[in-house]
Amino acid sequence: MNYFEIGKILKPHGVRGEMKVFPVTDYPEHFFDNDILFLRIGEDIRKFKIEKVRMTPKGIIVLKLEGIDTPEEVDRLRGLFFVVDSEHLQPLNEDEYYYHDILDCEVYDQNGLLVGVVIDIMEVSSSDIYVVRDKEGKEKLIPAIKTIIKNIDITKKRIEVDIPEGLF
Repeated sequence: MNYFEIGKILKPHGVRGEMKVFPVTDYPEHFFDNDILFLRIGEDIRKFKIEKVRMTPKGIIVLKLEGIDTPEEVDRLRGLFFVVDSEHLQPLNEDEYYYHDILDCEVYDQNGLLVGVVIDIMEVSSSDIYVVRDKEGKEKLIPAIKTIIKNIDITKKRIEVDIPEGLF
């Protein structure tokens, strides 16, 4: 089964085993809509019951898990990630995709020629930017905007783009 990271444990909060968690998802609802969270510890996935959860005004999640009762116990978990399996990912709106769906997609230009493969996605304020590596190993940056991205077929791992003159 595939698991996807949704939050990273930052540090203890207080003296009763609460922890600060940085959400690494656009859907922090994962922490609020469930009674159970899964934590990746090495190669293992451990299940924890949520006792309390809240979000700070700065977007940090403060979380208390059953069985974690001291700052020292939280400190041993520092840097670990909460995960969710593919069956429990939040549903997306039309024209929205998870990063793991876009990564490794082949990108083709308006003439049907292979531009390269998506190797990373950069988040910027206005839109995402797909980092595409061509067959020579060079990286090209393609803004993920509707005027350039014409079609995304996740099942075929194929993205069709209309590259404006001068972009590369």
